[in-house]
Amino acid sequence: MSIITNLFGLPASFAGLDLSDATRRFDGVLHAHGARTIAVPDGVGYVEAGLGARAIATTMLDSDRIARAVLSHVRVAPFFASVVLIVHPRPEIDAPLCVLDLRVATMGRARVYLDTCGPGVARPEFRANFWEPLQRSLGTSSALRSSPVPAWMAAFSGGCGAIVRARPGSANRLVGLSELYLDAYLRALETAPAAKSSKDNSRRAREVSSAIREHGRAGRTLSRRFGAEVAARYTRVLYND
Repeated sequence: MSIITNLFGLPASFAGLDLSDATRRFDGVLHAHGARTIAVPDGVGYVEAGLGARAIATTMLDSDRIARAVLSHVRVAPFFASVVLIVHPRPEIDAPLCVLDLRVATMGRARVYLDTCGPGVARPEFRANFWEPLQRSLGTSSALRSSPVPAWMAAFSGGCGAIVRARPGSANRLVGLSELYLDAYLRALETAPAAKSSKDNSRRAREVSSAIREHGRAGRTLSRRFGAEVAARYTRVLYND
C-alpha cells in the first residue's frame, strides 16, 4: 500500500509540494473575502479513474461579487498534478476573471499561470484597481523565473499576469505567490465599479472561455485521461457555461 500511496503522490512529491494543502490555502483566501461554499453538480465533485491514480476533486464557491469560483485539485499520477482555480465575477460588476493554474509536471518541474482577463480590463479604473496591486504581488516572484502569458491569451489579458516557474528547491514559493495574487485580486474585486453593460461582460467572459477551450490543453488532457463525458461535464462547470 505504501508503494501505491507514494506513486499517487508523484510528481508533486518530487517538487516538495503538498497540493492538498495548497488547495486548502486558496480556499481559505476565498473564504476570508466572504466567499461561501456551494453545492457542486452531480458527477463533478469527485471523479476517479485508473484505480485512483487519476482523480479530480472540486469545490465551488460564490459571494455577493463572485458568480462562481471553481477550485480543483487534479491528479494524473505519475505524470502531473495541479490546482486550478477560476473566479468568475458577477457580470453586473466590471471586473475580470482570475485564473490560477499551479502545475507540477514529470520529475517535479513546477510552474504557476496567474492572470486576470476578459471583462473590465479596458475600463480606466482597471489600472489602479487591479493592475497595480496585481503587478506588486508578482514582484515578489524575483527569486523565481517569469515569462509572459500565452500569446493566444494576450488579447484578453489585463497585462498583469505571468507564467512563473520555480527554480530547484523553490517550488513552495509558487504557493505563497499564488496566495498573494489571489488576495490582491479579491481585494480589488471588492471595490470594482458597477458594469456599464452586464451583457457585454458576459460576452467577454464567454470569449475567454472559448479561447481557453480552443488553445489550452486542459480539455484534451482531461478527455484522454478521464473520458470525453467527464471532461465535458467538468469544463462546463469550470468555465461557468
